[in-house]
Amino acid sequence: MTILNSKFNKKILTIFGLAIILGFMLGLRREQETVDITAIDSIIHWEILKEIILNNTIAFLLLCCSLIIGKSIIYMFFSINGFLIGTVIGRVRNITAIILLIPHGILEMGSFLFAGAILYHLLSENEKGVIVLEKKKYLNLFLISYFTLTFSALIEVFITPQLVVWVETF
Repeated sequence: MTILNSKFNKKILTIFGLAIILGFMLGLRREQETVDITAIDSIIHWEILKEIILNNTIAFLLLCCSLIIGKSIIYMFFSINGFLIGTVIGRVRNITAIILLIPHGILEMGSFLFAGAILYHLLSENEKGVIVLEKKKYLNLFLISYFTLTFSALIEVFITPQLVVWVETF
């Protein structure tokens, strides 16, 4: 299984990177935004966590729609997400805020990229006429990707606000 060594990685990372750059350039043209995430009380944390998990689940299922629609969904998914990430970075323009995106962002986008690589591999095998017999293995990989995505939501809601407080004290 050569999921992680496929040409998908080069293509999608190029598309994703270019979309981030384009989004960043657009974000620089917009008014700078500031958000105080330290003002969130603990009751609201659970509501925010539910909302983030729901949004991530919808995005994950949309990515999985590529099994029905085709590879174009994968390319669009990462183009749009890269553009949105770039726009946020361009609008924030604060290195501290950007650094705070990294802990959950790497896990979140990493799990999406991993799921995308699996989907691309399955679709490529299907195009070659190969019947994938190891369905349980792929299902387990999808579950690992989804649980990593959920874990990143926990980091985003509970750890990132604490990091903001810690960074602002310096």
